[in-house]
Amino acid sequence: MDPNRSAKDLLEKYQDYLKLKSRVEILQHSERHLLGDPLEESDAALNQSLWGASSSAEHHQQQQQQGMSSYQANIPS
Repeated sequence: MDPNRSAKDLLEKYQDYLKLKSRVEILQHSERHLLGDPLEESDAALNQSLWGASSSAEHHQQQQQQGMSSYQANIPS
């Protein structure tokens, strides 16, 4: 097994984990609000922050994929 591929797979899985974790937190927060917990101003800021973290993780993953593609394209055969 190629060690570079293994490291890339591990990184992708970790990024997927972070993205899913932030989405679960958002859903739990929304669920609490729908069940009647008052949504405070600080909660709204937290919700926006979590969405931003999720979006940032997706953007970082895309950058990593582009970087690996250009790196692999420059490796001599």
